[in-house]
Amino acid sequence: MRRLGRLHSVGTAVVLGVLLVAEPPAARGQGELVGRVYSDSGRQPLAGAEVSIPRLGLLAASDTNGRFRLSGVPSGEHQLIVRALGFRPDTSTIESDGDGVAVKDFVLRPQITERPGRRITAAETPIVRGKMSGFHEREKLGIGYFVNRDALAKEEGRVRTGDILARVPGTLGAQSFRRSDA
Repeated sequence: MRRLGRLHSVGTAVVLGVLLVAEPPAARGQGELVGRVYSDSGRQPLAGAEVSIPRLGLLAASDTNGRFRLSGVPSGEHQLIVRALGFRPDTSTIESDGDGVAVKDFVLRPQITERPGRRITAAETPIVRGKMSGFHEREKLGIGYFVNRDALAKEEGRVRTGDILARVPGTLGAQSFRRSDA
């Protein structure tokens, strides 16, 4: 029985020892880093920026007001990287004392990407859709007789429109456009 009491005392001592060693993060030298991320155009808050300490695997994203919070930062010097889509990444070294809150704000500048110049040209034949697509398809295949802008421009000033229409097979020509006196 005495031996059982002794084991109970040892077990209690081990549990107390574990509880004393398992201190909260702040007591173990782990602080926080808080701050804001802005864009350099008017210092507007930048939402969704990634704030990280890669060596420690710590990562946070800025909220709609540009605020971020990294918890569990041990004491020491750490490299911090802040990046956001469309902006140049910013790298900074921070010093954490391990038991407090460090404050650091960042201003990101837009990423300017230059691309080589390109020459844009239109296709030789325009793509025709809609009501005129059938007309252009038959014209391309050479089926039928066509009076288009080019044909009218070629004859402009030399002949009347009625004379041009009279050449089209299946039409009665200019006579059908005159009013009868009857």
